[in-house]
Amino acid sequence: MLRKFLVAGFALVLGTVLAALWWRIDGDRMPEFDYPESRQVPEPNAFDFLVEAAEAIPDHGKSIADAVSGTRDPETGEWRDPTLDQVRSAVEENRQALALIREGLQHPFHYPQLHRVLLGEGDYHFGAFRMAARLLTLEARLHAADERFDRAMESVLDCLELGRKIGTRSPFSGALTGIANHGIGAHDAPAIIPNLRQTELLDAIERLESLGEVPLEMAGIFASERVHGLKYLESIFSKSDWRLRLAESEQMYLDDSWYGRAEFTLWQRLQMRLRAWKYHQGKIVRTVDEMTSAVGEILEEPFSDREGRFPTPGRPLPPSLGENFIEAVPKVWFSVLVAQTTHEGLLATLALEAWRKKHGEYPERLEDLEPNLLSSVPRDPFALDQALRYRREDDTYLLYSIGPNGQDNGGEAMERPDEEDPIRRKVPRTDLPGDLVVGINLLRPPDE
Repeated sequence: MLRKFLVAGFALVLGTVLAALWWRIDGDRMPEFDYPESRQVPEPNAFDFLVEAAEAIPDHGKSIADAVSGTRDPETGEWRDPTLDQVRSAVEENRQALALIREGLQHPFHYPQLHRVLLGEGDYHFGAFRMAARLLTLEARLHAADERFDRAMESVLDCLELGRKIGTRSPFSGALTGIANHGIGAHDAPAIIPNLRQTELLDAIERLESLGEVPLEMAGIFASERVHGLKYLESIFSKSDWRLRLAESEQMYLDDSWYGRAEFTLWQRLQMRLRAWKYHQGKIVRTVDEMTSAVGEILEEPFSDREGRFPTPGRPLPPSLGENFIEAVPKVWFSVLVAQTTHEGLLATLALEAWRKKHGEYPERLEDLEPNLLSSVPRDPFALDQALRYRREDDTYLLYSIGPNGQDNGGEAMERPDEEDPIRRKVPRTDLPGDLVVGINLLRPPDE
């Protein structure tokens, strides 16, 4: 009897050990994965020129910042608005950087480095690239002040192209920089457009259309994020202590007091080792692949249908790999759609102004702009294949998108009544009712 009991116990222990080993071996079996884009970085790469341009800007761009935002009086402490002399000085001081930026615009952009996007870590280059956009807008303002409006529009379009290049082959942080650059460039367009001649309006339309239907494609951003994320996982898995690294990142995500800690107590180390047991390379990669595929399908639907549809990552992903990503996607998606709507609104604004200059009044319908002025009617990214809403009103017009709630409010602009700042009150947000109106929520005149 005892012998049978010992044999059964030994068989149970052996079976448990073998099952655990097989669970770990099978879990660490890496699946074959074809990256959706080439790992090869093009040469020459616009990224390198932009880095060189950022390094050529003296004093970390202080003159640019002062010319954009103004300066504080050292005696009174009052804030002084920037002067034209400050703008001129900043542009002249940074001619070399401007030349490098424009050289970069002649080449494709590809973010060349492994990026720790799944752990939410950014890259300082993208912050520097925003300085390039501000420099281009200062150049546009200088040209406008000198009444060289065609040159001013060229600087604006350079800034829009810069934003598109940065945003299309970068991880989320780069996409957000591209969106920001696009917004920085578009900000000065409303003050310039009425001063353009008919031929200059047509040239601007042609160049803006050549950038692509929209400035940024969420599908492209998402595919790039997927590649960068999986490449980063590969780099993590190459380390012998990768399980502990993921466990530590999870603990830092769950408890901010752990962040940046150099030493851990014995109990904390035991916690991390126990948590690390559940991580397996193959399972993590497969889960990331499944999660990103599910999100990719959602991105093909209207933004207003997003609520409750994003997957819950769960095990075997630590929150830093799954929840960070899922939380970031809707925010970036909304920012991309706003940038796309701004792009379409700018195309429509240029074409409407060209129509008015030729016919003396704005058209009855937005469809009248096609095909003489535009290759296609400007669309509403929040409404998928539908066009932007347009209505002529006496000697002006109303142009708007239905916005994130997917409902047509007749052009009633989105607004936050509890906000005192008149500009911030009209900034697009996902939780506000109303439409995104060109001239109010989008493409506001700079003096508003």
